[in-house]
Amino acid sequence: MSYAMLVTRLAETGHGFPKRQARRDDRSYESITAIREPIPNPRRKHWIAAFSGRTVIYVLSILPLLAVAAYGADPLTITKPAKGLWPEKWESAVSEAKKEGKVTIYGQVGPELRVALTAAIKKDLGLDLDLVPGSGRTVLTRFATEARAGIPSADILLGGPNALRTAPDLYTTWDNLESQLILPDVLDSKNWPNGKLPFLDKQKKILPLALEVSQYLVVNTNIVKPGQIKAYRDLLQPQWKGKIGMFDPTGGGTGTTWVGLIMTKVYKPPEGEIFLRKFALQEPVFTKDSRLQSEWVARGRYPVSIALDQQAAYQMQKTGAPIARLAAEEGGILTGGGSYLVMPVKRPHPHAAAVVFNWLLSARGQEIYSKGYGAPAARLGTKTDGLSQMALPLPGEKLFVQDEEFALFTDEAMEISKRIFTAPK
Repeated sequence: MSYAMLVTRLAETGHGFPKRQARRDDRSYESITAIREPIPNPRRKHWIAAFSGRTVIYVLSILPLLAVAAYGADPLTITKPAKGLWPEKWESAVSEAKKEGKVTIYGQVGPELRVALTAAIKKDLGLDLDLVPGSGRTVLTRFATEARAGIPSADILLGGPNALRTAPDLYTTWDNLESQLILPDVLDSKNWPNGKLPFLDKQKKILPLALEVSQYLVVNTNIVKPGQIKAYRDLLQPQWKGKIGMFDPTGGGTGTTWVGLIMTKVYKPPEGEIFLRKFALQEPVFTKDSRLQSEWVARGRYPVSIALDQQAAYQMQKTGAPIARLAAEEGGILTGGGSYLVMPVKRPHPHAAAVVFNWLLSARGQEIYSKGYGAPAARLGTKTDGLSQMALPLPGEKLFVQDEEFALFTDEAMEISKRIFTAPK
């Protein structure tokens, strides 16, 4: 089953869309509400709407399955290479990659995805996969240590956008991904919403392989009844004191991005800090263990969960646990989660890295990655069979895009969290 992706631009500039009057017979009038008129793309059945300024996405209930992709930087203008050139370039790259023999990937890759990628990369490309699993910050720490020792280690790193973007010393070591594109299948504009690869940053060094809705508000449905929590402000009610589990916001990760959401999108300073201080009085319990956090909400120990890791949420839901994601009225975040990809300039297997990168963006690569990762692929037309519904927008849900500006707020969000949640209440 394929899904159509509704794409919006939530950047200040509003790049990439012609400003013309939309026809009243466009079907996009039925599906979205936008500040600017909706613009249909006659080449395919994916309807696109452009927004400018600090706007938000409204996903209406008439679409049974809807996945949204958006961009935090000036988009890549995709052009096809001259006819007849790419096969030779690709064959040469694959030949050199096979001489290297393997590709080394550091990052957030679960067991199911690891098995799928290992088998597919070996079958399709003839390469072995050397995988070093771990959270974004864990593998970045290892990579940085190895880099300082002059040891090229990882070919590709996968992690969250905050960790990959906010470390200045590391960011300068990432390669430009645009220069690594080879396959016409990847370069073809019709395979990407509005013909743009969803780079996080202006320098096109960071690219998500998937796009999903963050699990910022997950509840145990046996305890939290429908309508009891409709917004983050409802968490301030006395009945939820001592019943909230949260990923520790003081050290990065999903908890920090939730604080960033409150401070930059939902409220503005000082209103954001006022809300967070009131929230701290509810005595949320912090953990840095995503699996433990998912167990808390599933067993009802802490029936409300804030900033739960996406993969932990999906895996727990697969067990039949009574959990569900709620759409907060103030809004949520559309993100690539732990699927953001970077390639170091100095890497041990440069040809293998380029070949695997192109493969991951191909139709087959995106389908395998999406299924193993458990979230909708960034690429249009990718099957969603078996994916968790928690990853998809809910009817009427308001979403903000995790863009470069949002990622760069991470350090400040951590400082705010330390000031609020570690100080005497």
